[in-house]
Amino acid sequence: MKMKSAKKLFTGMIFLVATLFLFSFALAEDIVVTKTISPFQVKPGEEFLISVNIQNNLNHSVDVRIFESQPVIFYFRDYAPFNQTEVEYVPPYISLNETIPAGASVTENFYANTSKIGVIFIESTTVNVESNSYFSNSLNLTVMCNQNDVCEGNLGEDIETCSQDCKSGSADGICDFIKDGRVDPDCLNGVDPDWNSQSSGGLNLTWVLFSIILAIVIVLIVLFFILRNIHKRNGVINLYRKELESN
Repeated sequence: MKMKSAKKLFTGMIFLVATLFLFSFALAEDIVVTKTISPFQVKPGEEFLISVNIQNNLNHSVDVRIFESQPVIFYFRDYAPFNQTEVEYVPPYISLNETIPAGASVTENFYANTSKIGVIFIESTTVNVESNSYFSNSLNLTVMCNQNDVCEGNLGEDIETCSQDCKSGSADGICDFIKDGRVDPDCLNGVDPDWNSQSSGGLNLTWVLFSIILAIVIVLIVLFFILRNIHKRNGVINLYRKELESN
Protein backbone atom coordinates (compact mmCIF):
# COMPACT_ATOMS: atom_id res chain seq x y z
CA MET A 1 0.00 0.00 0.00
CA LYS A 2 2.82 2.36 0.90
CA MET A 3 4.55 1.67 -2.42
CA LYS A 4 1.35 2.40 -4.35
CA SER A 5 0.78 5.63 -2.40
CA ALA A 6 4.35 6.78 -3.03
CA LYS A 7 4.00 5.93 -6.73
CA LYS A 8 0.77 7.91 -6.97
CA LEU A 9 2.39 10.84 -5.17
CA PHE A 10 5.40 10.76 -7.48
CA THR A 11 3.15 10.56 -10.55
CA GLY A 12 1.08 13.49 -9.28
CA MET A 13 4.17 15.61 -8.70
CA ILE A 14 5.43 14.90 -12.22
CA PHE A 15 2.04 15.85 -13.63
CA LEU A 16 1.98 19.07 -11.60
CA VAL A 17 5.48 20.07 -12.70
CA ALA A 18 4.63 19.34 -16.36
CA THR A 19 1.42 21.34 -16.07
CA LEU A 20 3.21 24.32 -14.55
CA PHE A 21 5.88 24.15 -17.25
CA LEU A 22 3.33 24.09 -20.04
CA PHE A 23 1.34 26.86 -18.37
CA SER A 24 4.37 29.11 -18.01
CA PHE A 25 5.37 28.39 -21.61
CA ALA A 26 1.87 29.33 -22.77
CA LEU A 27 2.10 32.61 -20.83
CA ALA A 28 5.53 33.49 -22.24
CA GLU A 29 5.62 36.26 -24.81
CA ASP A 30 6.37 35.09 -28.32
CA ILE A 31 8.69 38.08 -28.78
CA VAL A 32 10.24 39.87 -25.80
CA VAL A 33 11.81 43.32 -26.35
CA THR A 34 14.06 44.78 -23.66
CA LYS A 35 15.66 48.20 -23.80
CA THR A 36 18.62 49.48 -21.74
CA ILE A 37 20.75 52.61 -21.67
CA SER A 38 24.34 53.08 -20.54
CA PRO A 39 25.27 55.24 -18.81
CA PHE A 40 21.96 56.62 -17.59
CA GLN A 41 23.56 59.91 -16.51
CA VAL A 42 25.60 62.01 -18.96
CA LYS A 43 26.66 65.59 -19.59
CA PRO A 44 25.77 67.55 -22.76
CA GLY A 45 27.64 66.15 -25.75
CA GLU A 46 28.68 62.93 -24.01
CA GLU A 47 27.91 59.73 -25.87
CA PHE A 48 25.60 57.07 -24.47
CA LEU A 49 24.53 53.65 -25.71
CA ILE A 50 20.94 52.53 -26.31
CA SER A 51 20.68 48.73 -26.56
CA VAL A 52 17.58 46.87 -27.72
CA ASN A 53 17.45 43.11 -27.16
CA ILE A 54 14.87 41.04 -29.06
CA GLN A 55 14.24 37.49 -27.86
CA ASN A 56 12.42 35.06 -30.17
CA ASN A 57 10.59 32.46 -28.05
CA LEU A 58 8.87 30.86 -31.03
CA ASN A 59 9.84 27.48 -32.45
CA HIS A 60 10.63 28.99 -35.85
CA SER A 61 12.65 31.93 -37.14
CA VAL A 62 10.94 35.28 -37.63
CA ASP A 63 11.51 38.36 -39.77
CA VAL A 64 11.13 41.48 -37.68
CA ARG A 65 10.95 45.19 -38.41
CA ILE A 66 12.40 47.40 -35.66
CA PHE A 67 11.37 51.03 -35.17
CA GLU A 68 13.54 53.18 -32.90
CA SER A 69 12.36 56.71 -32.16
CA GLN A 70 14.89 59.53 -32.52
CA PRO A 71 13.85 62.63 -30.55
CA VAL A 72 14.88 65.93 -32.13
CA ILE A 73 17.36 66.56 -29.32
CA PHE A 74 19.21 63.30 -29.99
CA TYR A 75 22.04 62.97 -32.48
CA PHE A 76 22.89 59.38 -33.36
CA ARG A 77 26.57 58.94 -34.12
CA ASP A 78 25.79 56.14 -36.53
CA TYR A 79 23.24 53.46 -37.21
CA ALA A 80 25.64 50.58 -36.67
CA PRO A 81 23.43 48.03 -34.93
CA PHE A 82 24.72 44.47 -34.86
CA ASN A 83 23.47 42.00 -37.47
CA GLN A 84 21.72 44.67 -39.47
CA THR A 85 20.34 43.77 -42.87
CA GLU A 86 18.67 47.03 -43.82
CA VAL A 87 18.50 50.44 -42.17
CA GLU A 88 16.20 53.31 -43.11
CA TYR A 89 15.86 56.75 -41.54
CA VAL A 90 12.42 58.34 -41.82
CA PRO A 91 12.22 61.07 -39.16
CA PRO A 92 11.60 60.63 -36.33
CA TYR A 93 12.28 56.89 -36.66
CA ILE A 94 15.19 54.65 -37.53
CA SER A 95 13.94 51.34 -38.83
CA LEU A 96 15.74 48.13 -39.74
CA ASN A 97 14.99 44.54 -40.66
CA GLU A 98 16.26 41.45 -38.86
CA THR A 99 15.84 37.68 -39.08
CA ILE A 100 15.95 36.01 -35.67
CA PRO A 101 16.31 32.20 -35.46
CA ALA A 102 14.01 30.15 -33.23
CA GLY A 103 14.90 30.51 -29.54
CA ALA A 104 17.61 33.06 -30.30
CA SER A 105 17.99 36.76 -29.56
CA VAL A 106 19.49 39.76 -31.30
CA THR A 107 20.80 42.98 -29.72
CA GLU A 108 20.82 46.24 -31.66
CA ASN A 109 22.98 49.12 -30.44
CA PHE A 110 22.56 52.82 -31.15
CA TYR A 111 25.14 55.41 -30.07
CA ALA A 112 23.78 58.89 -29.42
CA ASN A 113 24.34 62.18 -27.62
CA THR A 114 22.28 65.24 -26.78
CA SER A 115 22.99 68.90 -26.12
CA LYS A 116 20.00 69.50 -23.86
CA ILE A 117 20.02 69.04 -20.10
CA GLY A 118 17.38 67.68 -17.76
CA VAL A 119 15.48 64.39 -17.63
CA ILE A 120 14.76 63.16 -21.16
CA PHE A 121 12.08 60.57 -21.88
CA ILE A 122 13.12 57.85 -24.33
CA GLU A 123 10.17 56.14 -25.98
CA SER A 124 9.73 52.39 -26.19
CA THR A 125 11.02 50.52 -29.23
CA THR A 126 8.43 48.95 -31.54
CA VAL A 127 9.05 45.55 -33.13
CA ASN A 128 6.67 44.36 -35.83
CA VAL A 129 6.37 40.65 -36.60
CA GLU A 130 3.90 39.96 -39.40
CA SER A 131 0.67 41.56 -38.15
CA ASN A 132 1.69 41.77 -34.50
CA SER A 133 3.49 44.56 -32.70
CA TYR A 134 5.68 44.21 -29.61
CA PHE A 135 7.00 47.03 -27.44
CA SER A 136 9.98 47.46 -25.18
CA ASN A 137 10.09 49.37 -21.92
CA SER A 138 10.63 53.14 -22.02
CA LEU A 139 13.56 54.87 -20.32
CA ASN A 140 14.61 58.15 -18.71
CA LEU A 141 18.01 59.69 -19.44
CA THR A 142 19.40 62.27 -17.03
CA VAL A 143 21.59 64.91 -18.69
CA MET A 144 23.49 66.89 -16.06
CA CYS A 145 24.84 70.41 -16.56
CA ASN A 146 28.49 70.70 -17.51
CA GLN A 147 29.46 72.94 -14.53
CA ASN A 148 31.76 75.31 -16.44
CA ASP A 149 30.68 78.47 -14.57
CA VAL A 150 28.85 79.73 -17.67
CA CYS A 151 25.04 79.90 -17.67
CA GLU A 152 24.19 78.48 -21.11
CA GLY A 153 20.50 78.99 -21.71
CA ASN A 154 20.79 77.49 -25.20
CA LEU A 155 21.55 74.15 -23.49
CA GLY A 156 18.59 74.45 -21.16
CA GLU A 157 20.60 75.63 -18.17
CA ASP A 158 18.84 77.82 -15.59
CA ILE A 159 18.84 78.27 -11.83
CA GLU A 160 16.57 75.23 -11.44
CA THR A 161 18.37 72.77 -13.72
CA CYS A 162 21.95 73.97 -13.19
CA SER A 163 22.36 76.14 -10.11
CA GLN A 164 26.15 75.52 -10.27
CA ASP A 165 26.43 77.58 -13.48
CA CYS A 166 23.33 79.80 -13.25
CA LYS A 167 23.60 81.77 -10.04
CA SER A 168 20.79 83.87 -8.61
CA GLY A 169 20.21 86.92 -10.80
CA SER A 170 21.63 85.31 -13.95
CA ALA A 171 20.09 85.82 -17.39
CA ASP A 172 18.56 82.35 -17.59
CA GLY A 173 14.94 83.01 -18.51
CA ILE A 174 13.70 82.72 -14.90
CA CYS A 175 12.90 85.61 -12.54
CA ASP A 176 14.00 84.10 -9.23
CA PHE A 177 12.72 86.89 -6.89
CA ILE A 178 15.84 86.54 -4.69
CA LYS A 179 17.42 89.53 -2.94
CA ASP A 180 21.06 88.97 -3.80
CA GLY A 181 22.40 92.41 -4.66
CA ARG A 182 21.86 91.77 -8.39
CA VAL A 183 18.92 92.93 -10.48
CA ASP A 184 17.64 89.85 -12.33
CA PRO A 185 17.37 90.81 -16.04
CA ASP A 186 14.59 88.22 -16.45
CA CYS A 187 12.27 90.15 -14.08
CA LEU A 188 9.98 92.99 -15.14
CA ASN A 189 11.04 96.46 -14.02
CA GLY A 190 10.45 96.86 -10.31
CA VAL A 191 9.70 93.17 -9.64
CA ASP A 192 13.11 92.04 -8.45
CA PRO A 193 13.69 92.79 -4.71
CA ASP A 194 16.98 94.48 -5.64
CA TRP A 195 15.32 96.87 -8.08
CA ASN A 196 14.94 99.74 -5.59
CA SER A 197 18.64 99.81 -4.77
CA GLN A 198 19.88 99.25 -8.32
CA SER A 199 18.55 99.48 -11.84
CA SER A 200 19.52 97.32 -14.76
CA GLY A 201 19.67 100.07 -17.37
CA GLY A 202 16.02 100.99 -16.81
CA LEU A 203 14.07 103.56 -14.78
CA ASN A 204 13.79 103.29 -10.99
CA LEU A 205 10.16 102.54 -10.12
CA THR A 206 10.22 104.63 -6.93
CA TRP A 207 11.55 107.62 -8.85
CA VAL A 208 8.91 107.18 -11.54
CA LEU A 209 6.10 107.13 -8.95
CA PHE A 210 7.55 110.15 -7.17
CA SER A 211 7.79 112.06 -10.45
CA ILE A 212 4.18 111.28 -11.32
CA ILE A 213 2.92 112.40 -7.91
CA LEU A 214 5.03 115.57 -8.06
CA ALA A 215 3.69 116.37 -11.54
CA ILE A 216 0.11 115.94 -10.32
CA VAL A 217 0.76 118.25 -7.35
CA ILE A 218 2.29 120.90 -9.61
CA VAL A 219 -0.68 120.72 -11.99
CA LEU A 220 -3.11 121.11 -9.09
CA ILE A 221 -1.20 124.14 -7.76
CA VAL A 222 -1.18 125.76 -11.20
CA LEU A 223 -4.90 125.09 -11.60
CA PHE A 224 -5.52 126.61 -8.14
CA PHE A 225 -3.78 129.87 -9.06
CA ILE A 226 -5.46 130.00 -12.45
CA LEU A 227 -8.90 129.53 -10.90
CA ARG A 228 -8.11 132.06 -8.16
CA ASN A 229 -7.04 134.62 -10.74
CA ILE A 230 -10.18 133.95 -12.74
CA HIS A 231 -12.26 134.38 -9.59
CA LYS A 232 -10.52 137.66 -8.77
CA ARG A 233 -10.95 138.92 -12.31
CA ASN A 234 -14.63 138.08 -12.26
CA GLY A 235 -14.96 139.92 -8.93
CA VAL A 236 -13.34 143.04 -10.36
CA ILE A 237 -15.58 142.91 -13.44
CA ASN A 238 -18.69 142.53 -11.31
CA LEU A 239 -17.64 145.48 -9.10
CA TYR A 240 -17.04 147.66 -12.15
CA ARG A 241 -20.47 146.74 -13.54
CA LYS A 242 -22.13 147.70 -10.27
CA GLU A 243 -20.41 151.09 -10.30
CA LEU A 244 -21.56 151.70 -13.86
CA GLU A 245 -25.11 150.74 -12.97
CA SER A 246 -25.12 153.02 -9.93
CA ASN A 247 -24.03 155.97 -12.05
